[in-house]
Amino acid sequence: MKPDLEVGVFGLRTFHVEELSGTLLPVNLPMEWHARRDYFHTWEGGTCIAKCWFNPDHQPPEPDCTCGIYCIRDLTNLRSQYKQADGLVAVVALEGRVIEGELGWRAQAGRVVALWSAPGVITAQLRKRINRQIPGLTWLTSDGQVTTYPGLEDQPLVSIPSSPVRDAVRRSIVFASPTMAWGDLSEMRFAMRVLRSLLW
Repeated sequence: MKPDLEVGVFGLRTFHVEELSGTLLPVNLPMEWHARRDYFHTWEGGTCIAKCWFNPDHQPPEPDCTCGIYCIRDLTNLRSQYKQADGLVAVVALEGRVIEGELGWRAQAGRVVALWSAPGVITAQLRKRINRQIPGLTWLTSDGQVTTYPGLEDQPLVSIPSSPVRDAVRRSIVFASPTMAWGDLSEMRFAMRVLRSLLW
């Protein structure tokens, strides 16, 4: 069965945000540094074209594979799977081939069209950086607005009480720098030597 070419399908995702550039980062980062470096650029500019890490010979999404850009249909399921969605939710326009699943879709390509963030998660300065990364981005003023896009289910939104764990996850949405957050000690030492040589 071949995936259908879908038009006008929207899904929900959550991201981390790199503080220096405003780049959106996937919440499921691979453990290997080299894979992370590739992953860092997958949503640059707010768009992503899926590639299969297991079989580069086929075009995602492939029905017999797990590849593709995953998006969830409703906010309740997104929040139950990803605690970061308490602080940041993206509406993604899915493009190209799309396979519908039980909770959402896998797509060939995606483009972030709107973002909602909880108060205090995204600073005004970081918001400007994100806007430079994603021209034309719509900022939503309430999390309930994310379900106004076609195809997204309007599940009753449950007010999630604050807790030390949830507050820590909200704060962890913004990364100071991919090198500082993920680089190993030898890479940090090398970067410091290069910086010192430029300054002295």
